[in-house]
Amino acid sequence: MGHRHSLLWDIPIAPRSDPNGLHAGKPRKEKNNIETKTNSNDMKRIPVTLLWASSLLLLLPAASCTDTLGGDPDTDARAITFTPAAETRAAVENDFPAGSSFSVWGWYGTDSQITNNVFDSETVTKSGEAWTYGGGNRYWIAGMTYNFYGVYPVYPQTSNDNGTTATVDNKGKITVTNFDCSAFGEGTVDLMTATAPGLSGDVAPVVAMEFKHTLTRITFSAKLADRLDEGYSLQVNEVALWASNEGTMTQDMSQADSQPVWTTEPYLQDGDDEGDINEEYNAYLYRLTTADGALQSASIPTGSAVLLNVKGKGDLLAIPQEMNYTRPVLAINYTLSYGGSTTSPVWKVYPLRGNTDWTPGASLNYTFTIDEDNAYFTVSVGDWIDGNKGNENVEFD
Repeated sequence: MGHRHSLLWDIPIAPRSDPNGLHAGKPRKEKNNIETKTNSNDMKRIPVTLLWASSLLLLLPAASCTDTLGGDPDTDARAITFTPAAETRAAVENDFPAGSSFSVWGWYGTDSQITNNVFDSETVTKSGEAWTYGGGNRYWIAGMTYNFYGVYPVYPQTSNDNGTTATVDNKGKITVTNFDCSAFGEGTVDLMTATAPGLSGDVAPVVAMEFKHTLTRITFSAKLADRLDEGYSLQVNEVALWASNEGTMTQDMSQADSQPVWTTEPYLQDGDDEGDINEEYNAYLYRLTTADGALQSASIPTGSAVLLNVKGKGDLLAIPQEMNYTRPVLAINYTLSYGGSTTSPVWKVYPLRGNTDWTPGASLNYTFTIDEDNAYFTVSVGDWIDGNKGNENVEFD
């Protein structure tokens, strides 16, 4: 599945001491909106359970009470139970680690006037087997309709230094501003959003918040060309990717099929093209190496393609973007061995203009096929986790 792309040019890339790059001196261009889509007075209390898929499902089992948000409720009252702690900064696959936190917003009211705030960027934290929050208990109010929204991980609503912020209005518009996606590996941030609208205070049901990935997961694989005999072996030393890595995301959760919209900035300077990539663009460089443990270090024999990314250290989540607009560049460094002889390290560089766009929640794999004197890649779009199809829920105990 995917398309074959031939090498456009070879260029040497000097080694650097900083694999992740810095943000100093980034060139800027005008912003562009890129809309991308994922393939997602009795009162009762709400305990929490998490479910996951290409999304994560938060359950808030509910129950009956007074119409006040603070103080002592009636004897049959049940609080909405979800306490602050560290956010998770890695790609989420199976479960939220202990201490993970997300922010929740909530409003209640009647008909179209759901404007009374019950949660305002409240931090909800995993503590043992429970999810808890501070600021006093909140209670369901009979006759009211509730809308809930979530952002994972936790970000403040304001910043004095152009840091990342997250806000939600009472119409369900989520805005994540100045999102920094420059880190990879253990520094990766898996930005996710969720909503649970239209819940009845009379019923006080289980609140199911399905957290969906807003970024694009990128992995790399490599193999030897099928025509090469068994005496060949391949050693991949490094994979480099230049791409836009900062942006602002908005998402209108009032829509049934909500679409994240990313505003990004092209990283190339005016007048430059992909052939002008140099060390001035290191702030936009994801550099995964075997030396840093981001790529698997074993030599690759003939046969099937081998996944290069090492789990944890090799995680790479990128801002969704259009290849023709931001014009990312991909490169691989490798050596080829045969009969006791090994080539010098070889760089192959590929502009991604015209290739598959990066969309929210998608998992793209770039497979490099190495021949004696050439190399090409194919790209395929798959599941965030093999086989999950991006739509089933897996319960975590």
